[in-house]
Amino acid sequence: MERHQKHFGEPYLFTKAKDGSAVARLIKSGTAPEELLALAEKAWQRPDGFNCKAAASIAGFAARFNEIRAELRGPARKTPALITPDFSKGF
Repeated sequence: MERHQKHFGEPYLFTKAKDGSAVARLIKSGTAPEELLALAEKAWQRPDGFNCKAAASIAGFAARFNEIRAELRGPARKTPALITPDFSKGF
């Protein structure tokens, strides 16, 4: 909550039902709390990202957790195929 206030300039208003269930989902993800906080702070630095905007709330962060991680990671890297098929001889 302190980090949120430092970044956004106002205290976070925790909603018991919505944010409480979101915290429970995040805990079940098995991700360390320090990693969750670091991820949220990275997302806050990317307000132009569609999914990163959701990280402004605990419920939004939990709902888009995988999408936020992917958005912060950037486009998927393409790996070359290990074997290039030779179709010149048919199937």
